Amino acid sequence: VKVVPGKAAVIKLAPETIALTAGETQTLSFEVFDAYDNRIPSPDYRWEVEQNLGSVSGENVLRAEKAGEGFVHLLVGDASAQSAVKIVPGSIASVVVSPPAQVRLNTGQQQAFSAVGYDAQGNLLDLAPVWSIVGQIGAIDAGGTFKATTVGDGFVLARMDTVTGVTPITVEPGPIARVVIKPASADLRAGESIGFTATAYDAFDNVTPARFTWALESE
Repeated sequence: VKVVPGKAAVIKLAPETIALTAGETQTLSFEVFDAYDNRIPSPDYRWEVEQNLGSVSGENVLRAEKAGEGFVHLLVGDASAQSAVKIVPGSIASVVVSPPAQVRLNTGQQQAFSAVGYDAQGNLLDLAPVWSIVGQIGAIDAGGTFKATTVGDGFVLARMDTVTGVTPITVEPGPIARVVIKPASADLRAGESIGFTATAYDAFDNVTPARFTWALESE
């Protein structure tokens, strides 16, 4: 008489609790027994992971992906077992600055920027950015608000730990605030001539493109 194990009734799954950082792995081990405590050597089984916390490979290795808490389930026929899983975010891998596309401003205008950091698995990190500007085009405060003052191209930088996010910014001249004529005065004799030049400036002393209409006014 040959006796074979019955249907799966009890599963011993280890470890019972798992704590990982996103990107880390944990090997899972298990044994399956029938109702009479006979070990089932090669059962058909499948894994289910709650909350998309991770995935289990064919070698029974759990890979942590999404930060959160839940359970990993092992199912063999009508029997099941579970291990509690807690995943925390990993180290920062990227910083995304918004707005992400190139920003164009006129001098005197302001733009609010925001930034978020993610680990390598795409989990959001609770980190505050440190703001700075590349290029002498304006100033940015601790809250991410940029004020344009000088015409040119530059970048807004948001640093979180060792990772920096970047977005390009272009500052263009603002409205004309004043016009400078050179020379400022001239004394001429009848028949003489002189050339004048005019330059327009915005409120921040940036040269502003302008078309001039010349007129002569007598005293």
